[in-house]
Amino acid sequence: MLPDFDEIVRSTYGCWALALNRPRAIESFDRSNAGVVRSFVAAMFVAPTLLVDDLFQSHFTFSVGVFLDWIGFLFLYCNILLLFAVFCSTTARWFGAFERVTDFIVVSNWLGLPTGYITFIIGLFISAETDIAPVAASLNVIVSLGVLVVLCLWAARLLKFSALGGIVFVLSNMLSAVFVMVLFSMVVENSSLIGKVLSFIV
Repeated sequence: MLPDFDEIVRSTYGCWALALNRPRAIESFDRSNAGVVRSFVAAMFVAPTLLVDDLFQSHFTFSVGVFLDWIGFLFLYCNILLLFAVFCSTTARWFGAFERVTDFIVVSNWLGLPTGYITFIIGLFISAETDIAPVAASLNVIVSLGVLVVLCLWAARLLKFSALGGIVFVLSNMLSAVFVMVLFSMVVENSSLIGKVLSFIV
Protein backbone atom coordinates (compact mmCIF):
# COMPACT_ATOMS: atom_id res chain seq x y z
CA MET A 1 0.00 0.00 0.00
CA LEU A 2 2.46 2.63 -1.19
CA PRO A 3 1.35 6.22 -1.83
CA ASP A 4 1.71 7.11 -5.50
CA PHE A 5 3.40 10.23 -6.83
CA ASP A 6 0.14 12.16 -7.17
CA GLU A 7 -0.79 11.50 -3.55
CA ILE A 8 2.68 12.53 -2.36
CA VAL A 9 2.46 15.83 -4.26
CA ARG A 10 -1.13 16.46 -3.18
CA SER A 11 -0.48 15.68 0.48
CA THR A 12 2.75 17.70 0.57
CA TYR A 13 0.87 20.66 -0.86
CA GLY A 14 -1.87 19.95 1.68
CA CYS A 15 0.65 20.36 4.51
CA TRP A 16 1.61 23.77 3.11
CA ALA A 17 -2.02 24.82 2.64
CA LEU A 18 -3.02 23.59 6.09
CA ALA A 19 -0.09 25.43 7.69
CA LEU A 20 -1.39 28.61 6.03
CA ASN A 21 -4.90 27.81 7.31
CA ARG A 22 -6.37 27.78 3.81
CA PRO A 23 -10.01 26.67 3.49
CA ARG A 24 -10.61 23.00 2.59
CA ALA A 25 -6.88 22.22 2.87
CA ILE A 26 -7.71 19.05 4.81
CA GLU A 27 -9.39 17.66 1.68
CA SER A 28 -5.95 17.28 0.08
CA PHE A 29 -5.41 14.25 2.33
CA ASP A 30 -6.89 10.78 2.01
CA ARG A 31 -8.30 10.06 5.48
CA SER A 32 -9.79 6.66 4.68
CA ASN A 33 -8.45 3.54 6.40
CA ALA A 34 -6.17 2.88 3.42
CA GLY A 35 -5.11 6.52 3.44
CA VAL A 36 -4.12 6.29 7.11
CA VAL A 37 -1.90 3.28 6.35
CA ARG A 38 -0.28 5.08 3.41
CA SER A 39 0.41 8.11 5.61
CA PHE A 40 2.48 5.89 7.91
CA VAL A 41 4.33 4.50 4.88
CA ALA A 42 4.98 8.07 3.73
CA ALA A 43 6.44 8.89 7.13
CA MET A 44 8.80 5.94 6.71
CA PHE A 45 10.11 7.40 3.43
CA VAL A 46 12.17 9.73 5.63
CA ALA A 47 14.14 6.85 7.15
CA PRO A 48 16.77 6.61 4.34
CA THR A 49 17.66 10.28 4.81
CA LEU A 50 18.31 9.67 8.50
CA LEU A 51 20.67 6.80 7.68
CA VAL A 52 22.53 8.80 5.02
CA ASP A 53 22.86 11.71 7.44
CA ASP A 54 24.37 9.32 9.99
CA LEU A 55 26.88 8.16 7.36
CA PHE A 56 27.93 11.75 6.72
CA GLN A 57 28.37 12.40 10.42
CA SER A 58 30.47 9.24 10.84
CA HIS A 59 32.57 10.17 7.76
CA PHE A 60 31.36 7.05 5.93
CA THR A 61 32.82 4.59 8.43
CA PHE A 62 30.78 1.39 8.27
CA SER A 63 30.77 -1.76 10.38
CA VAL A 64 28.44 -4.52 11.48
CA GLY A 65 27.85 -2.62 14.70
CA VAL A 66 26.78 0.49 12.77
CA PHE A 67 24.40 -1.61 10.67
CA LEU A 68 22.82 -3.09 13.81
CA ASP A 69 22.51 0.42 15.24
CA TRP A 70 20.60 1.42 12.10
CA ILE A 71 18.24 -1.53 12.47
CA GLY A 72 17.64 -0.59 16.09
CA PHE A 73 17.08 3.04 15.15
CA LEU A 74 14.54 2.13 12.44
CA PHE A 75 12.73 -0.07 14.96
CA LEU A 76 12.55 2.81 17.43
CA TYR A 77 11.47 5.27 14.74
CA CYS A 78 8.62 3.03 13.54
CA ASN A 79 7.40 2.32 17.04
CA ILE A 80 7.49 5.96 18.12
CA LEU A 81 5.30 6.82 15.11
CA LEU A 82 2.83 4.09 16.06
CA LEU A 83 2.89 4.90 19.77
CA PHE A 84 2.31 8.59 19.07
CA ALA A 85 -0.78 7.67 17.04
CA VAL A 86 -2.02 5.32 19.76
CA PHE A 87 -1.52 7.91 22.52
CA CYS A 88 -3.21 10.58 20.37
CA SER A 89 -6.20 8.32 19.79
CA THR A 90 -6.48 7.46 23.47
CA THR A 91 -6.19 11.07 24.62
CA ALA A 92 -8.66 12.24 21.98
CA ARG A 93 -11.18 9.66 23.18
CA TRP A 94 -10.89 11.03 26.72
CA PHE A 95 -11.74 14.52 25.48
CA GLY A 96 -14.50 13.50 23.09
CA ALA A 97 -12.50 14.17 19.93
CA PHE A 98 -11.91 10.58 18.83
CA GLU A 99 -13.92 10.95 15.61
CA ARG A 100 -11.61 13.80 14.53
CA VAL A 101 -8.24 12.38 15.56
CA THR A 102 -7.74 10.49 12.28
CA ASP A 103 -7.37 13.81 10.45
CA PHE A 104 -4.60 14.89 12.84
CA ILE A 105 -2.73 11.58 12.65
CA VAL A 106 -2.79 11.60 8.84
CA VAL A 107 -1.55 15.18 8.48
CA SER A 108 1.13 14.77 11.16
CA ASN A 109 2.46 11.67 9.37
CA TRP A 110 2.55 13.49 6.02
CA LEU A 111 4.24 16.51 7.57
CA GLY A 112 7.21 14.30 8.41
CA LEU A 113 7.96 13.73 4.73
CA PRO A 114 8.79 17.28 3.52
CA THR A 115 10.25 18.40 6.84
CA GLY A 116 12.36 15.25 7.04
CA TYR A 117 14.04 16.00 3.72
CA ILE A 118 14.46 19.68 4.61
CA THR A 119 16.27 18.79 7.84
CA PHE A 120 18.30 16.20 5.91
CA ILE A 121 19.59 18.86 3.51
CA ILE A 122 20.36 21.17 6.43
CA GLY A 123 22.13 18.28 8.16
CA LEU A 124 24.45 17.85 5.18
CA PHE A 125 25.66 21.43 5.63
CA ILE A 126 26.15 20.79 9.35
CA SER A 127 28.15 17.62 8.69
CA ALA A 128 30.34 19.40 6.13
CA GLU A 129 31.82 21.43 9.02
CA THR A 130 32.27 24.52 6.88
CA ASP A 131 31.75 28.16 7.86
CA ILE A 132 28.05 27.79 7.15
CA ALA A 133 27.64 24.91 9.62
CA PRO A 134 26.69 27.11 12.63
CA VAL A 135 24.06 28.88 10.52
CA ALA A 136 22.71 25.52 9.35
CA ALA A 137 22.57 24.27 12.95
CA SER A 138 20.55 27.32 13.98
CA LEU A 139 18.27 26.85 10.98
CA ASN A 140 17.77 23.22 11.95
CA VAL A 141 16.57 24.26 15.41
CA ILE A 142 14.20 26.81 13.86
CA VAL A 143 12.72 24.19 11.51
CA SER A 144 12.26 21.69 14.37
CA LEU A 145 10.53 24.28 16.53
CA GLY A 146 8.42 25.33 13.54
CA VAL A 147 7.25 21.75 13.04
CA LEU A 148 6.31 21.52 16.71
CA VAL A 149 4.36 24.80 16.54
CA VAL A 150 2.53 23.66 13.39
CA LEU A 151 1.56 20.35 15.00
CA CYS A 152 0.19 22.17 18.06
CA LEU A 153 -1.82 24.53 15.83
CA TRP A 154 -3.18 21.63 13.79
CA ALA A 155 -4.16 19.75 16.93
CA ALA A 156 -6.06 22.77 18.22
CA ARG A 157 -7.72 23.40 14.85
CA LEU A 158 -8.57 19.85 13.77
CA LEU A 159 -9.54 18.52 17.20
CA LYS A 160 -11.31 21.75 18.18
CA PHE A 161 -9.13 22.33 21.24
CA SER A 162 -7.94 25.63 22.64
CA ALA A 163 -4.41 26.76 21.74
CA LEU A 164 -3.18 25.56 25.14
CA GLY A 165 -5.06 22.31 24.68
CA GLY A 166 -3.31 21.72 21.36
CA ILE A 167 0.10 22.32 22.94
CA VAL A 168 -0.60 19.98 25.85
CA PHE A 169 -2.06 17.34 23.51
CA VAL A 170 0.96 17.24 21.18
CA LEU A 171 3.71 17.52 23.80
CA SER A 172 2.19 15.03 26.24
CA ASN A 173 1.60 12.38 23.57
CA MET A 174 4.98 12.94 21.93
CA LEU A 175 6.86 12.72 25.22
CA SER A 176 4.83 9.67 26.27
CA ALA A 177 5.74 7.83 23.05
CA VAL A 178 9.44 8.66 23.41
CA PHE A 179 9.42 7.74 27.11
CA VAL A 180 7.89 4.31 26.45
CA MET A 181 10.46 3.51 23.76
CA VAL A 182 13.37 4.71 25.91
CA LEU A 183 12.06 2.57 28.78
CA PHE A 184 11.71 -0.39 26.42
CA SER A 185 15.29 0.10 25.17
CA MET A 186 16.59 0.16 28.73
CA VAL A 187 14.73 -3.05 29.58
CA VAL A 188 16.07 -4.80 26.48
CA GLU A 189 19.64 -3.71 27.23
CA ASN A 190 19.35 -4.86 30.85
CA SER A 191 17.80 -8.14 29.74
CA SER A 192 20.73 -8.74 27.40
CA LEU A 193 23.16 -7.93 30.17
CA ILE A 194 21.38 -10.26 32.60
CA GLY A 195 21.40 -13.01 29.96
CA LYS A 196 25.16 -12.63 29.46
CA VAL A 197 25.79 -12.75 33.21
CA LEU A 198 23.64 -15.87 33.64
CA SER A 199 25.28 -17.64 30.71
CA PHE A 200 28.70 -16.79 32.14
CA ILE A 201 27.75 -18.19 35.56
CA VAL A 202 26.23 -21.36 34.13
